[in-house]
Amino acid sequence: MTAGVVTFIALYVFAERTQTVQRMLSWQFARRTTWIGYGTRIAASIIFPVGMLVDSICGIFSVGVNRWFFGGFPSFHEHAEVTGGEHSIVFIQYLTTTVTQGLLLNIALTGYMLFVFGICHIFAALLGRKAGTFF
Repeated sequence: MTAGVVTFIALYVFAERTQTVQRMLSWQFARRTTWIGYGTRIAASIIFPVGMLVDSICGIFSVGVNRWFFGGFPSFHEHAEVTGGEHSIVFIQYLTTTVTQGLLLNIALTGYMLFVFGICHIFAALLGRKAGTFF
């Protein structure tokens, strides 16, 4: 799991440093949407039941996908008996499950942020302001 989380951290850092993302974040509207999206994601994680629900749904789906792909995971007792080259297979199974869950969470977060972006545009239009100067 740690390797999967570190993979996402590295990808986020790499993506955030690109000129395209920097240009997008220079637009105040996009930057505000990002703050709202990630801020509410952190808040949902702090409010245990809400964050757990989203994580659980994505986690269950990612475990199902990876069980189908790999043909199952070793049980707790089988895991203790894994030796040699089997360790790399188990590592890959858990890594791909974590990465799959991270991808699903990011897809859900992107959908939510697009919703927030749309709401901000609606409020900007109602107030008669240019979208970039709403916040």
